[in-house]
Amino acid sequence: MTPIPTLIVPTPEDKEVHKKFMRAALDMAETALRTDEVPVGCVFVHDGQIIGRGMNDTNRSLCGTRHAEFIAIESILRSHPAEIFSETDLYVTVEPCVMCASALRQLRIRRVFFGCLNDRFGGCGGVLKIHEGPGTDPRYPCYGGINHDEAIMLLRRFYIQENERAPQPLAKKSRTLKTEVLPFGEGFPRDRNFGNKKREMVKSVEDALAMQQLELSNGVPTPSPSTAPTSLKAAGEVHA
Repeated sequence: MTPIPTLIVPTPEDKEVHKKFMRAALDMAETALRTDEVPVGCVFVHDGQIIGRGMNDTNRSLCGTRHAEFIAIESILRSHPAEIFSETDLYVTVEPCVMCASALRQLRIRRVFFGCLNDRFGGCGGVLKIHEGPGTDPRYPCYGGINHDEAIMLLRRFYIQENERAPQPLAKKSRTLKTEVLPFGEGFPRDRNFGNKKREMVKSVEDALAMQQLELSNGVPTPSPSTAPTSLKAAGEVHA
């Protein structure tokens, strides 16, 4: 079974401080869930203070690029110079996707902390390692597993509910919410064949972005058993 990326560390220093800021990111994700968005939230922290907050807005805006990180970045740039990101940390409930991981590197983000892995579009080790790959912009460290269980449960709650904004909403009344959560990184990816196939198909940033775009319908994510993260469905955690 493919191991999790070695640079993803579940217990970084000052764990309680990190949990406090991740709690703020989870609050944003909860708000996203209540508005039928994929529950991903984030906060940017500079000098111990939150300077920007964001949550997914892809469904409402009908734009597949309106991820939590981009929402927060836009708000920060309205009142701060871009140079502030080199002294700023990101706390986000789910590992940044390839698109967001690339943007964070171009902004020269200092560090990234996330809750759970993104084994479909992860850009910080889940699929590609944008944060540490070759490039002209500085690499940045990533740490995962902070409030991991809560981040996973938010995603599960989303994938069992009906998405009224989807072009063809699926009836999901028979699905049940599973509460058992494996420790961070255990069994990642759960499906050996899927993991190998995914990594054979994704050989570049362009490949990953193309696959991510294919799973958007008119810019609106349409969660289903085929689009739920494999770490959720392979263990029977999302039931049709």
